[in-house]
Amino acid sequence: MDYRSLIVNLEIEINLQTKLLEAVREEKIALAMLDEEKINKVVESKQQLIEKIQANQEKRNKIFIKDTLAPLESLKLEDLIANCSSAIYRQQLEKLQSELKEIVVEMRELNNHNAKLTKQSLGLIATTLAILKSANHDTNIPSYSPKTSLEPVFSTQNLNLAKTI
Repeated sequence: MDYRSLIVNLEIEINLQTKLLEAVREEKIALAMLDEEKINKVVESKQQLIEKIQANQEKRNKIFIKDTLAPLESLKLEDLIANCSSAIYRQQLEKLQSELKEIVVEMRELNNHNAKLTKQSLGLIATTLAILKSANHDTNIPSYSPKTSLEPVFSTQNLNLAKTI
């Protein structure tokens, strides 16, 4: 096994995953502030990072396949670390594996939080649309006409309702 190449690849992976984690943090802020422009920028940035991560994973897969006879799906970093005869490489690999696990855990938590924020935003949009649709069907509500002028609706019923409120 070419452990040196694997270590370099994992260092690149950590660098890319750290940048992706930062993008997910920025996405959290943009979602909370409903900043559509920032959300779009972050999504584009995330997509570019994901493509780089996938390309790096392909390189890592080639390293795995080159030196093992096991099918790619069954290969795990833990197994490679356990079979590493060099204590120095094993220590470096364990450190990199630990860093990756920390990033993955934080990424999962942020993604779950962002999913909740997105769901809440969609709920707000649905509520707003429902209000707008109901306002279009209720002719007793003061609103702007297609001519953009305010058309107040005054009636004794509306005045009595206002007094009770």
